[in-house]
Amino acid sequence: RPYQNRPVSQTGFGGHEKAFAKATQTGFISHKRSGNPGSENGFTADETRRAESHSAGKPKKPQHMSQRNSTLGKGADRSLILLWFILCTVGVTSIFAASYRDGENILQGFLSLKTDYSRQALFFVFSIVAGVFILLTDSKFFTATANLWYAFGMLLMLLVFPFHSNIKGTESIIRLGSSIQIQPADICKIFVCLALAKYLSRVETDFAKPRSQVIAAIIALVPAGLSIMQKETGLALVYFSFFLVMFREGLPPYVLIIGFSFAVLVVATLLLDPNLLALILTGIAA
Repeated sequence: RPYQNRPVSQTGFGGHEKAFAKATQTGFISHKRSGNPGSENGFTADETRRAESHSAGKPKKPQHMSQRNSTLGKGADRSLILLWFILCTVGVTSIFAASYRDGENILQGFLSLKTDYSRQALFFVFSIVAGVFILLTDSKFFTATANLWYAFGMLLMLLVFPFHSNIKGTESIIRLGSSIQIQPADICKIFVCLALAKYLSRVETDFAKPRSQVIAAIIALVPAGLSIMQKETGLALVYFSFFLVMFREGLPPYVLIIGFSFAVLVVATLLLDPNLLALILTGIAA
């Protein structure tokens, strides 16, 4: 009885005594200890055997459902997902309001995939499926396949040159059928993020060395150059933003200063008169 209300870990007994304590708590066997001097730790062999069989046959409690199904929401920023959902909904609604014509069948317009708002709604649904897939996938998968995704993105951007369609002045779109269009330069931004993150997170990458800085710059500049060749200067500027990530890793500040100055000069040539721009540059140089 002295061991009835004490935790098993405090009794000082071994495996047989833990099983006996569990059995006594359920009333399976008597609490009375044997006075047989030849028994092990004061318990008879019969009591020990019965306690072990009772403990072994006792089913384990099932794991709580919330613990088993917590993988989907693990690491997910719910507020960010909510903001994304709101922005996508507002975007599809705005496109629908701008392109809808009076008397048009709304349901048929969404199902036909021939209108701008129907295609955007399709991509919205596709992004939800892709997001769930990403949350269910082990993060090590993306680390292991980051370079493969980058190579796949570069292949898509190269396929633009022989198979592109000239749409609204851009040559960066591949048309699949009559209703689906893909822009590899836009999709490739995700692949560059994965490849650059993997390279910077390597143990052997010392970003203080010029070699590491050049490799990281090549990862971002190759798709930027291809975007410029496809007359997508706006997307090329997005790729240049990866230099801010490199600056956080130790890129010298003068590289950012030179790059920012070049970007300002390019924008100024588009907005200002050449003579006025020449006067401004002359004043800065003086």
